[in-house]
This record gives sequence, C-alpha cells and structure tokens, in this order.
Amino acid sequence: MKSVFRISPNYKLCTSLIEPLNTRRKLPILAAKAFVDPSSHVTVCQIVNLSEKPFVIPARMAVATITPAELISEPENLSKNKTASAASAIAEPSFDAKLKVLNEKGFKLKDTDYTPTQFTQLVDLLYEYRTVFVTDVSELPGVKGVEYQIRLQPGARPKRLRQYKYPPKLRQVINDQIAEWEKAGIVEEGDAQWIHPIVLVRKKSLTEILMSHRNIEHVWISVA
Repeated sequence: MKSVFRISPNYKLCTSLIEPLNTRRKLPILAAKAFVDPSSHVTVCQIVNLSEKPFVIPARMAVATITPAELISEPENLSKNKTASAASAIAEPSFDAKLKVLNEKGFKLKDTDYTPTQFTQLVDLLYEYRTVFVTDVSELPGVKGVEYQIRLQPGARPKRLRQYKYPPKLRQVINDQIAEWEKAGIVEEGDAQWIHPIVLVRKKSLTEILMSHRNIEHVWISVA
C-alpha cells in the first residue's frame, strides 16, 4: 500500500533514500526501501502489512528513516545531455490540465473553499502524487517481493468445502469480479489444497466478494 507521509521540516530536501525504521518495538508494518527526490516535505512511502489484521497507523508515528543519498556522478557531458533531453521531452502541465486530471479521478475541488495560494498548492500536491489514488483495480500496484507462509497446527488437514449456491444473476457477478481480478493480476488459476466458499456482501452501490476462512482460522498459528 502506498501512503503519503510528512518529512520533518528540519530535513534539508535532497535526493534521498527511504529505509525501514529499526525500533525495539515489533510492528506489523514495514516501510519499503525507496529512492526519492522530494520537492516538498511530503513524500509517498510504500507500506507493507506483515500481519493478517488491519493496522491503523497513528498520527505522527515514525515509520521510516530518510537520509541523503550519495549518487555516483556521471560524466559532465553525459549528464548535461540527459538533462537537456529530459527538459525538452517533459513539459510541466498547466494548472488547468492538472485540475482536469484530478477531476477525472473523482476529486471534487472548489477554489471557493481555499485561498488562491492554498488551492494552487493543493492541486500541485495531489497531481504530483496522483498515482496513489486509483479508480480501478487494474491500477493497484500490489505488493511484490514479500512472501508470507501460513503456519498450521500439527495434524491439520486441508478441507475443500463446497461453494454456496447463488442464483444465476449473482453467479455472473462472481464470475465478472474474478475475471477482473485475474486480468489485473490479483488472482490466478491454481489447484489449492484448501477450498474456501465465496461470500457475497451487498453494499450501497455494489456487491463485494469475500472469502470465508472459517475452516482454517481455528487451525492456523498466529504470529502476531
């Protein structure tokens, strides 16, 4: 999960390296190492939840360290050529163009709610981190490089439970949702030893698919 975090106002902005924070207290979350070049004291940090339970990050909680990065310098001519090429290829979009992109993502921003300076700064900030906000599951970056092994109690045997019966209309909802997840790379076809029934939860504007893990919850070993 990507989240927006504040950098200490005393930190001198420069090309920096974000690394996980080493603390004596064992936390269920871990900040991913990342190379950043912040233009303000706000940056995006990739957070991985290592537990099976939701975790709310308290306000002002330190989750990572940020230190200046020592880069290996390039030959001067090559660096100048790259800078000139990048400057000519990438043009800063106009304020109206940024606002249009944010509106397409569902932001409802009114200039009457802010001072002109605040409104400009808000649009610039949201546009800079626009990739953090997604409107479709295909835009989710996912978590890579992290493997989690579920430990079971000795003697636990896999169970392959039957799926619940749903009318054709709801079965189509399930098939469409699974197809969308598969296309986005969230799920893949396999031959698992454990089979969990699908549970449909009706919400205001949609029907959400959940997995019932009741047949495995009483035999796994919690590591929290």
